Amino acid sequence: MKAIVVGSGALADALKPAVSRSRAELAGAFESASDPGIGECSADVALLCASDIGAAIRLADLGLDVAAPCPIAADLGDAERLHAAFRARGRRLMPLFFDRFSRNVLDISAAIERGAIGAVGVVDMLRVCPELPDGGSAMRLLLPALDTAVRWLGEPVEATGFRAAKGGTDCAALTARFAGGALLNLQAVYGLYGSAFNFLYELSGSLGNLRCDAREARPVVFEPEQIEPTDVPPSLLGAAAAAVDALVSELASQRPGLPKDALMLARVLDGAFAKGGYSLEAG
Repeated sequence: MKAIVVGSGALADALKPAVSRSRAELAGAFESASDPGIGECSADVALLCASDIGAAIRLADLGLDVAAPCPIAADLGDAERLHAAFRARGRRLMPLFFDRFSRNVLDISAAIERGAIGAVGVVDMLRVCPELPDGGSAMRLLLPALDTAVRWLGEPVEATGFRAAKGGTDCAALTARFAGGALLNLQAVYGLYGSAFNFLYELSGSLGNLRCDAREARPVVFEPEQIEPTDVPPSLLGAAAAAVDALVSELASQRPGLPKDALMLARVLDGAFAKGGYSLEAG
């Protein structure tokens, strides 16, 4: 695996030795994606240290996959444009924000080889969530849960969200209603001194709750109340139970997250937070 670093500044300077210490080979460092030397170094992937859509597409035109350790999409339109451009060229765009801030990256080459979440990191994650001093966010706690629910229950028929950040603490809440009556409530609080995540699903009287604390080695599960649901198709009950089991398993293993349809997740979040007074386009 040969990697190049494209861009200038502290991030680019930090990535050069990081690549050299990993299983990847540092094939070169360039200040601009227009540098003619890029096409001569036979690299496989470029680490783009610039919020520049045009630069990302130029690198894809040169046959490179692109890893983006800094935000690159300002809104959902940018994410869709980049998604289409890279797909048309047969290249991968791998935002590294989610990995970097959730402490799941062991080294740069592992992140490159595995890939990262799609839809430009669901609009770069931090475009949705104001960056806190340590780079964390409530959104990175919510996204895997929403992804899991959508994969099991389909696209929500309605979603509303609210977000706020102040004084080193970031909060996010999302309510999504699915076909068949399933209701999903997600609440996350991320602070400099710890974080908490609540996954609450409600289905015709059947209530369950899961809480995951970053300071715990594994999620703490609170059993649902013993209420017999009525008039609920067995298949829907099974899907909801499987969704919770999958979520618990994924949180316990710190799954990096690969949404099956990240563009759809981005649209759901965009609409939800726009209703709640906070949209993906907010900087």
